[in-house]
Amino acid sequence: MAIEGEIASKSQQDARAAYEGKLAPEARMHTRGLAPATDEAGRSAALQARPEALSLTPLGGGASGAGDLVWTYSSAGWTGGEGPATGLVVRVWQKREAGWQIVFDELIPSP
Repeated sequence: MAIEGEIASKSQQDARAAYEGKLAPEARMHTRGLAPATDEAGRSAALQARPEALSLTPLGGGASGAGDLVWTYSSAGWTGGEGPATGLVVRVWQKREAGWQIVFDELIPSP
């Protein structure tokens, strides 16, 4: 949750930069309007398609019994071309030698 707090803080100014060093090399990202991103170019396109700044509020999550996988979800708010918008961000983190890394990330806009 400490890393989620760091991402939330950085996302208020630059949501794209908040992901630097946190995505696993094979991380999968889902962003409305794009095919699921499964490589570096796709993840870069997914981040560029997302809002520049996000207000994130952690809502919860859970962990595997082994403690090597956790999932989190946060409410998200942003201003887009059509005005204020809200949604959820869901992430799956995996503990690796390099530390915790995101292996799955999805921004789900509210209908």
